[in-house]
Amino acid sequence: MKKTLAAVAAAVVAIPLLGASAALAYDDSSIPECYPACAGANLHKWDADQKRMPGGDFSGANMSKASFWKTEFQGSDLSGVNGYKVDLRKASLAGVNLSGADLTKAKLKNANLVGADLTGANLTKANLKDANLTGADISGANFTGAKFKRTICPDGHRTNSRC
Repeated sequence: MKKTLAAVAAAVVAIPLLGASAALAYDDSSIPECYPACAGANLHKWDADQKRMPGGDFSGANMSKASFWKTEFQGSDLSGVNGYKVDLRKASLAGVNLSGADLTKAKLKNANLVGADLTGANLTKANLKDANLTGADISGANFTGAKFKRTICPDGHRTNSRC
């Protein structure tokens, strides 16, 4: 009986250790198969949280209701995407081309949009709380009903109302 209990105890201790070491490995299972050439792809309701996808071409893709929480897109092309209700909270969008993107009701809370191109983007009712837009081009962007709180505008000042 002692050997059986000892074996069970050893197995119970080993299980969390295996899970912990597996969690340290980089998981790319939810990165779209089309990456890095995803222009026009249908990523509706896609879940790629906490992934690294820099330099990808997502132009014209359907990202509506998709989740890219904490995803890294630096230098990617997201121009003209359908990002209706897309979750980009804490996403790294530095230098990303979002020109002409429909980001209606997008979740951009805590997003890094430093140097992003938002020319002509639709950000109607988007959540931009704590987002960083330093150096971003917001020419012709529509911010109707967007939520600003501690948002850093392109010129570097913080606002709770509008850039």
